[in-house]
Amino acid sequence: MHSISNNKALLKLYAVALVFAVLIYCGTGDLIRALTSLLAFSPYAFVHAKPMAVSAAAGWLAAHGIRIRTSATLEQLSHMENIAFTTSAIAPTGTMQTDAPQLMDKLRRMGMHPVLLAPIGTSDAAQLAAQAGIRDIRTALPPSNDPFAVSTACIQGSTDNRSASEKACLHIVLGSSAASDADIICASDDLSQLPLLLRTAHQLRQKIEQNAIFGYTMNFIGIGLAAVGILSPFVGALWHAASTALILVNTESLHLAQVYEKKFAFSKAV
Repeated sequence: MHSISNNKALLKLYAVALVFAVLIYCGTGDLIRALTSLLAFSPYAFVHAKPMAVSAAAGWLAAHGIRIRTSATLEQLSHMENIAFTTSAIAPTGTMQTDAPQLMDKLRRMGMHPVLLAPIGTSDAAQLAAQAGIRDIRTALPPSNDPFAVSTACIQGSTDNRSASEKACLHIVLGSSAASDADIICASDDLSQLPLLLRTAHQLRQKIEQNAIFGYTMNFIGIGLAAVGILSPFVGALWHAASTALILVNTESLHLAQVYEKKFAFSKAV
């Protein structure tokens, strides 16, 4: 599916490049300039930089026991504004995880709004929320067409059933390796892995946006320079290589940042 989508995007970009080449030839009558614009244009890395970044992020998370369902899941997570916990997710053994209050503060600093989902009749909901530092308690999420539901990641325990009101949310299951319907599956029920997941999603989104900016900027500047005769065919080929290298290096920096973060966390623990 992704290969077909990428090929379609690649064809569209090549079509755009050909249109510009024809326009340059029609406007200048210079075939060399038109061909140079094609040499300077670098659509391949631009199209494939996104799946490469997603693959790097997914591999990093898999090494930490976190599995994502589709390549779009992390991008979707990066747009979430609310994070709703079921009672079994926040207290899987019936006892609140000791670092829950610190975790909620960290999630707030990351721009997330914590919510406790407690069905009617949950007697200890207020106590759990107070212990965790959650100020928003709800019996259920709003309908699927509500903006709050669409911008919410729902954190559930492995024993929770997914309710109808939660189907519009991004579904994250803790402590499970078999919940195939979840968008994200975490092998551990430790809440402390959530900041890592969110941080990786935001880093991925940042790299994708940066690659889009780099790709469009380098390609169209290259076409413009070729059109006015500044780029020779040889320099156009170098421009193509430089554009590709810039995007690939920026994509690889996602992996390097993750490696550095791992080393920093290890040294801090030691």
